[in-house]
Amino acid sequence: MDEKYLIDGLRNNNKVVFDFVFTYYYSSLCAYARRWVIDEDTAEDLVQDFFVHLWIEGHRLEITSSLKSYLFASIRNRSINYLKHNQVKK
Repeated sequence: MDEKYLIDGLRNNNKVVFDFVFTYYYSSLCAYARRWVIDEDTAEDLVQDFFVHLWIEGHRLEITSSLKSYLFASIRNRSINYLKHNQVKK
């Protein structure tokens, strides 16, 4: 699918587009998150939480790079925030 179509679809809460992006990127985003947080369940939670956020706040989506870069950067940032938060708790 065309990247502009995907981004516009995410902005407009297009369920077909959202499902496609989720299905296409979910496993690779989980693998990427696992590189940061190690724990598989935590990695999956971070990715799932991100997709919930994307669905709810998709209308605010501002992507200045590629969709793939945006998704991976978002997961990296969420993983880092998770690690920082857990470090403070200890």
